[in-house]
Amino acid sequence: MKLIDIQQGSSEWLALRLGYFTASEAPAMMGDSPYTRRVELLYQKASGYRPVVTPYQQKKFDEGHAAEANVRPLVERREGLELFPVTAVHTVNNLPLLASFDGLNLDKTLIFEHKLWNQKLVAQIEREGLGPLYYWQLEHQLLVAEQAERVLFVCSDGTADNFRYVYYESQENRRDALIAGWQQFQTDLEQYKTDLESGAIKSPYQEAVIRNDKTFRDAEQEYLLAMNQKKLAEATLDKAKEDLINLTGGLKTKGEKLQLYPTHKDGTVKWKAAFKAMMPEVSKKELEPFTGEDSISWTVKTL
Repeated sequence: MKLIDIQQGSSEWLALRLGYFTASEAPAMMGDSPYTRRVELLYQKASGYRPVVTPYQQKKFDEGHAAEANVRPLVERREGLELFPVTAVHTVNNLPLLASFDGLNLDKTLIFEHKLWNQKLVAQIEREGLGPLYYWQLEHQLLVAEQAERVLFVCSDGTADNFRYVYYESQENRRDALIAGWQQFQTDLEQYKTDLESGAIKSPYQEAVIRNDKTFRDAEQEYLLAMNQKKLAEATLDKAKEDLINLTGGLKTKGEKLQLYPTHKDGTVKWKAAFKAMMPEVSKKELEPFTGEDSISWTVKTL
């Protein structure tokens, strides 16, 4: 492993990443990223194209970096050592690999990786086990940091109250699958570059149609107004329900127009987590017979 003296997030760092297969790209390469398709990653690597970061995405990135900085002293006190943000490269089976670590100790035996607080990830840390969106990145980091024994994987909002963590150690079957995945990607990338240069394939990204006409602006305003009204109505409804429940004293209560009663439910089986725990890992190809048809859903995102 070779450490690179470069500032993470800088233009030089972004340029460096183009020539390597990086840890954050590993989930997309394996087909397990909900944010980037494998073909989009091929296009990025072949053309140098970088998707535009929206204001919302930038806000989340900034929140994540702030939380990471705030929680770092807590992590270092817990571990009793300093963790330095560094970028490193390493060649494995002729694969040019890169990883940007949120933290690495001086002995290079412990990696620190931080994610911004979110309930889905907290559930994985506490009960379900890390999903492929996360473990491919961690496997890649451990592959680059050849001396590292494990990753301290933290999810937090920068405070001690909302702080969850798990130690991750490399699993041989996953490491082998990751290397094989990058080898296939490397082969596919060479062909993709040839096809792109010849015009045989085009960008997988759809360019947005810009609408500044009054009809579209009015529709936007109507949607935003409806969303605000919905949020206010939901907040009012939640408060009214809470007030009613508080008036029952915990007893089944019947009024002139409403009846309130508690319902007790036993804990339900978390089937997804159970199947993952009981069944061996299977490849995406093996799951194809059970995969539904492709579908299209629309997302409306504020800018």
